[in-house]
Amino acid sequence: MVDLHECVNELEKWHVGKAVILKGAGKTFCSGGELNSVNKILENGNDMCELMQNTTSRIFDLPMVSVAAVSGHALGGGAELTTCCDFRLVTENAKIGFVQARMNVATGWGGCTRLVKLVGRTHALHLLTSGKVLNCSEATHIGLVNGVISSDNVEAAAKEWVSQNCVGTAEVTRVIKKMVLSGMYLEESQAYDMERSLFCRVWGMPSHQDALKANIKHK
Repeated sequence: MVDLHECVNELEKWHVGKAVILKGAGKTFCSGGELNSVNKILENGNDMCELMQNTTSRIFDLPMVSVAAVSGHALGGGAELTTCCDFRLVTENAKIGFVQARMNVATGWGGCTRLVKLVGRTHALHLLTSGKVLNCSEATHIGLVNGVISSDNVEAAAKEWVSQNCVGTAEVTRVIKKMVLSGMYLEESQAYDMERSLFCRVWGMPSHQDALKANIKHK
């Protein structure tokens, strides 16, 4: 958790690039709390919650697009990690489960708040109270998943998805991301002002002029 927090510190310093991909080190995305480690921090729940809510909310607010590339299991805290990304891509064998209730506990990393916004109140309540583990098809059906990718090379597949779905330059992608966050967080009139300001960063710029000359709009 501390390592992830420090990674976010570094990512916030990036001034180039359009996307960051979050994936597991092996065949599993993240299987949640390791039981021996959990037992050691039973008296520090508030501190852990504060750390991870801060970390995941900052991933959510990164200036670049974030993608969770899920293979294998994303359970408990692992499922919560998927919700802080802008997009969730899964392999056909992936499993996503908010299984905290099975351990007689609840989400603590902001996962519930984000899940409600992703899939709606009823789906979120059912997933959280039942501890149900969703397969690829089920997660896609309720709108939790944005795409299915090959399990042969998850990182390469996620990068290909990004290239197909973030078609502008890195600067344009980052401007759009900030516009969307402004639309979420700001009052409507403030969001309009921010949108106008961000729009002017890219309007008439060389990349815009090049796209006009190439008539990319109609290709």
